[in-house]
Amino acid sequence: KQWYQRRVAITAGLALALDRGVILGLNPPNGADRIRPHQDTGSQHSNTQPRNLTLTFVSVFSCYTEPLKKLVRGLLDDIKVLTNVDKIIFANKKNPNTASLLFCKSSFSNTVSITSVNQKCLAPNCKACCVLNLPKCITYESSKFKLDFNLNCKSDNVIYVARCKLCFNFKNDTQLYFGQTCNRFHVRLNGHRSCFKVDNFSYEKSALSQHIFSEHLLFFGEKLKNFDFGIIKQVAPRNLD
Repeated sequence: KQWYQRRVAITAGLALALDRGVILGLNPPNGADRIRPHQDTGSQHSNTQPRNLTLTFVSVFSCYTEPLKKLVRGLLDDIKVLTNVDKIIFANKKNPNTASLLFCKSSFSNTVSITSVNQKCLAPNCKACCVLNLPKCITYESSKFKLDFNLNCKSDNVIYVARCKLCFNFKNDTQLYFGQTCNRFHVRLNGHRSCFKVDNFSYEKSALSQHIFSEHLLFFGEKLKNFDFGIIKQVAPRNLD
């Protein structure tokens, strides 16, 4: 019964297509009904022989593909009588693979943002992690701003801030140093650390080393351990000076 209903449906669909002019039955000289694309009757090619026509069945590849082919092949004689096509072919569209369904066309494709409790990368022997100690919210001159805890010491193209622990703890001084770098943050800290030298006035090359030399000379050997750092945000390289 199911196969019969499919046969009736296909036959009715083709008959409707003929009736509505989707496919046109013309009378070539040999007297056989042929299906040809619509042509203007005034065209100079109106008396040419009809071309060989192909009827294409398009379907999505599935477990029903082979049964569909068997059904159409079983109706081949009826289809040729109705349409007078010369050839029938099948075009199967493959379904997207599982990865595409899961990660490209579903909620799995949404990026899951996990906010860390600090900005440390926690890599072994990382010298930057031990100084990234500023809280997420900082007050500076009656203004408040937040650090981006999705960034860490391996992030590049960042604007960062440093606060002197000696000034903050003993003088209650909340003055901050703001810096920027297109390199990774830990690489920029290496540059600051290398300036903690008295030879050739190297300390003058960094505002951090110069501050410790002029204000807390006894702690000069502690280098960047005198500061707490934080990364404010990451920006496009073109927005950095």
